[in-house]
Amino acid sequence: MVALASFATSAQQAAADESNAPVQHAHVLARLDYKHLAANLDAAVANARKRMSDADPALVVALYHQQGQLRHQANVLRAERNANAKQLRVGGGGSDALAAEAVAALRLRGQELKREIAACEEELVAVQTRMEAEALKIPNDTHPDAPVGDESASRVVRVGGAKRAFNFAPKDHYDLATALQLIDTQTAAKVSGSKFVYLCNEGAMLELALVHWTLSTLRARGFTVLFPPDVAHYKMVEGCGFQPRGEATQIYSLADSDLCLTATSEITLAASKSNEILASAALPLKLAGFSHCFRTETGHGGRLSRGIYRIHQFSKVEMFAFAADMAQSHAFFDEMLALQTHMYDALGLHYHVVDMASGDLGAPAYRKFDVLAWMPGRAEYGEVSSLSMCTDYQARRLNIRHRARKEDATAFVHTLNGTACAVPRLLISILETYQQPDGSVVIPPVLRPYMGMQEVITRPRG
Repeated sequence: MVALASFATSAQQAAADESNAPVQHAHVLARLDYKHLAANLDAAVANARKRMSDADPALVVALYHQQGQLRHQANVLRAERNANAKQLRVGGGGSDALAAEAVAALRLRGQELKREIAACEEELVAVQTRMEAEALKIPNDTHPDAPVGDESASRVVRVGGAKRAFNFAPKDHYDLATALQLIDTQTAAKVSGSKFVYLCNEGAMLELALVHWTLSTLRARGFTVLFPPDVAHYKMVEGCGFQPRGEATQIYSLADSDLCLTATSEITLAASKSNEILASAALPLKLAGFSHCFRTETGHGGRLSRGIYRIHQFSKVEMFAFAADMAQSHAFFDEMLALQTHMYDALGLHYHVVDMASGDLGAPAYRKFDVLAWMPGRAEYGEVSSLSMCTDYQARRLNIRHRARKEDATAFVHTLNGTACAVPRLLISILETYQQPDGSVVIPPVLRPYMGMQEVITRPRG
């Protein structure tokens, strides 16, 4: 009994020691084509400048060359060490006295070589570590048609739906939803803090209707529907191009672990194929993921952020695809955009499709289109979805490849992601677009089958 008790105490102590140990985060590799980068350095530097990135491609190339020199130096030293060891095995040759002197010299040189190799390898590891850290900062290439500049340079490439004309002053979603008892931000603030919400009554049912309708639409178009986890390992988040650490991060990290709350199911959908080789014939592979999304939303506030426009937790349906190459990637980008606009047309919303400028692209995006829906109560357009073509940027970090046959060489896949339904933003646009003079809200016809054929949301009695 004493032995068991002692064992339990030791195990508990070990667990306590382990829990108090600092968490070591596994980092991903950029897996860049460094020879290509070195050969096209001027273009890479210009691209980083165009994207307003603090990446330093010239430094990465310099470290790459330094790494090569250190590897060569280490190999030369190892070759000398092997030759030295071979001479020691044959005894140095010559007379007994000379042999003894030669052996002593060989042994001394062997000790020196051991230290020199260790120092060279240590420097090599340091250079490789820094090179990889700097390489992770390098953004994707930029589509030649993308506007150059900051957000103000982005251009509208399509206008969809008609802007509704009101014969009364439209209210914003917060006033509408509060009066209709669709949201409760005060209770959420008491329970969880600011920028959280309880969806109530028809507000909750509208979310479920939007999600069900969206997933049904995507499944009919050949998407595999998934409900992925809402947490992911640090390296998976980083592999998708998100920065889990730093003042500007939008990612919540879980204390004393290497886990993060996901800001989008793009992360878990992309990571689902990490370190895998896909069959080329299976591409494009189309996934639709529903998840809760968690974002710190630091640095945002003011009148236009009130209500549910910018909150820490929300539900979203995400489209994600693995493609074989640039041609397939371009074709599926167009297909995903057509799906997005089809759904906004079906909901009866007025919107703009915007080709985002180079300075407003996230690091993984080669090209990005945002859809901005008109929100009459706010009297402005608000982003309801984005669509990004990421070429092989994420696949390199997550090590996702494809090949036609086992004997063929592998190639990195291309990835694409696009919002199918960001619930809070769509709720805002629907409530503000479909409001009536008496404060009621008409439910869009496509959602009524998912809400018991209810047509109008009215103020509760009493």
